[in-house]
Amino acid sequence: MRYHGANKNIGPQYIRGILPGNGTPPDRAMWIAYSMNKEDMWVARTSVPIRGNVERAVNDTFETTEVEASLAEWNVHSPLWAPVRVTRDPIEPRNTCLELRDRDPWEYAKAERAFPPAGRMGVEFRVLVQQTGAAALEVEVQGARGERPLRLKITRDALSVDHLGAEFAPVALVPAKWQTVRLEIDTSRGSYRCLLDGRDAFGTVELQDKIPELQRIEFRTGAWRQDVPWPIQKGEPGSPGVYREDLPGADVPVAEAVYYIDDVRTSPLK
Repeated sequence: MRYHGANKNIGPQYIRGILPGNGTPPDRAMWIAYSMNKEDMWVARTSVPIRGNVERAVNDTFETTEVEASLAEWNVHSPLWAPVRVTRDPIEPRNTCLELRDRDPWEYAKAERAFPPAGRMGVEFRVLVQQTGAAALEVEVQGARGERPLRLKITRDALSVDHLGAEFAPVALVPAKWQTVRLEIDTSRGSYRCLLDGRDAFGTVELQDKIPELQRIEFRTGAWRQDVPWPIQKGEPGSPGVYREDLPGADVPVAEAVYYIDDVRTSPLK
């Protein structure tokens, strides 16, 4: 929520679907429009039938520029100032890849991919940092309920671990160059290893949450923001939204961040 105002409940408002007489969506998907926090207007497209799990390991190379085909298995959050798209590789134009841009001071671009639930697995992807602007790229491997046991942060020249109070020296990245990140995760041991271009980056890192299985990987140009604020938990003293201040600079774009992702793969660990 960016602005204060009367009766501004958090979340989707005035949800509307396709009504009789409005036509039939051409792709057999479910389309919904709504106002978020009574501010931005959103359109959500959901593939049907809706699935809770996937059965095959991930092997996504984004080899077509048709966004619907390349991102059919992805969940995408793509605001106007923080778009997610499939585009040409800036280094090798014959290749295509996933692009996350962000010049929004309070929003982020997000792309999330589910994989078959597993406790011992390898997750691999290539990343190219074009420019960081005001937003770092955060990478998480999560559980089925959104648990966040593994968190990485990528800036223009460094790869680091976000691990509560633990300190790990950042590993140098080369800007504007494709580099491969591989994660080898074992939830039974409660730890993982991170390899950058085949080299061990941090040694053995403890997982932050003890969960039996992991289910998805998420790429996001900004900090996680799913905490429920106190006024929502306890109830505001009056009309929702009146007792908040406007977020500073909400209408002013910031320096743009641009990240590219390619060759996302998962596999069981031997």
